[in-house]
Amino acid sequence: MYSSQLDDGSPVLGMITLKGRTLEADINSEPRADEIKARLTDLLGNLVKPPLMARQTLEQAVAAHREKGAPTEPLDLSDEEQAAIQAEVMGQHYKNILDQPIGLLDDKTPRESARTVKGRRKIAAWLKILELNEAKARAGTSAPVYDFTWMWQELGVVKLRK
Repeated sequence: MYSSQLDDGSPVLGMITLKGRTLEADINSEPRADEIKARLTDLLGNLVKPPLMARQTLEQAVAAHREKGAPTEPLDLSDEEQAAIQAEVMGQHYKNILDQPIGLLDDKTPRESARTVKGRRKIAAWLKILELNEAKARAGTSAPVYDFTWMWQELGVVKLRK
């Protein structure tokens, strides 16, 4: 899952560009594509033709990004600077996720799920998956593993952490 927000916390659904007589929208998920399609239809009515949809896998997006000549050289940052940036970005990302619907939580937000016993059990399983994926992603690197302890505490499921 990927979430992006403006400085005021408003969700970013995608990017819309007018190219000649074509209105192009780049969206990072199917549900967001459906939402932006509905919003544009409401706003533009019959001023535009029905949209043509093109889908791209993550691998295709990465390849396209590299083809555009995006810089591939790492920044000259110390390990401490990299760790601090990583922790800040991930902390903001996970802080925002607490208010986003999660499929594994029956499309409820983690905060909503924390209100029931069944929901708390699902949160614990979800957090364990996040921790496992993070550990796997950092295995074999010098990058520190992100600490999810604050999420367990904030969602009130510390007792389910084993």
